[in-house]
Amino acid sequence: FEALFLFLLGRCSDEHPWWYALLALLAFSLFCEACCGTSYSLVPFVNAKQVAIVSALIAMGGNIGAVLAQWCLYKTMSDVLLPFQVHAAFVLVGALLTPLMYWTEYGGMFRRASVPALEKAAPSEKATEVAPSEKE
Repeated sequence: FEALFLFLLGRCSDEHPWWYALLALLAFSLFCEACCGTSYSLVPFVNAKQVAIVSALIAMGGNIGAVLAQWCLYKTMSDVLLPFQVHAAFVLVGALLTPLMYWTEYGGMFRRASVPALEKAAPSEKATEVAPSEKE
């Protein structure tokens, strides 16, 4: 839905009322925040031992990626709204590729794990009994 509302935002022009752009922007923002949350939820699966570094790289990649995309891809476009529409296509392709993610120990959406995940041992649920000699 993020791509859809970004595309609708890119279709806003002076011919539409102002609230049309506002509604498209609010809906896009809502789904954009949800997508950011799902992106950061994948961080522990990339490399559990280096969560801080992977998280920093993802944050840095998003910021640098936005600047580079604007400078490289959208700088030459003469239409002000066309970059929003093109970027909506990029977002849609990225969203459609998401179900293809796969981790060997966890699996993916369409395949099971090829290496079983290490199961953490559950704490013992045995009740501790008091020895008869310790009873009063």
